[in-house]
Amino acid sequence: MAANGRLQNCIAVCDVSGSKYGIPMEVCVALGLLVSELSDEPWKGRVITFSQNPQLHKIEGTTIKEKTDFVRKMEWGMNTDLQKVFDRLLEVAVEWKLLPEKMIKRIFIFNDMEFDMVGGGLWETDYEVICKKFKENGYESRCQRLCFGI
Repeated sequence: MAANGRLQNCIAVCDVSGSKYGIPMEVCVALGLLVSELSDEPWKGRVITFSQNPQLHKIEGTTIKEKTDFVRKMEWGMNTDLQKVFDRLLEVAVEWKLLPEKMIKRIFIFNDMEFDMVGGGLWETDYEVICKKFKENGYESRCQRLCFGI
């Protein structure tokens, strides 16, 4: 997969909240690690927490056990603000002065499908707001694809 470039510039948003345990938690952590390992720099080895204040984390550890423990122990809030995930990605891209071709292309969201209402409007409206923010910062062609799971 890495050689074919199928997961270039991708990132995983991992829900490691208290509502997840057992197999769903293990799958979330494993898929988050897989996506992070197959992505390109500067996103390689990074995941975002699925929380009210999403944070971009550089996964620590050298062994799989150390890495899975790190992801499992990431801080999470009691709710989730999906709009803030995009805001955080955009902040990082601007801060790092990323070229558009290095911007995230695909976001994998591994959660139990519970998120906060963002703007009180339709999904299309929220998505349009996200795309507008990216366009204003030079990432017009990089409005992400979302992939939900677990």
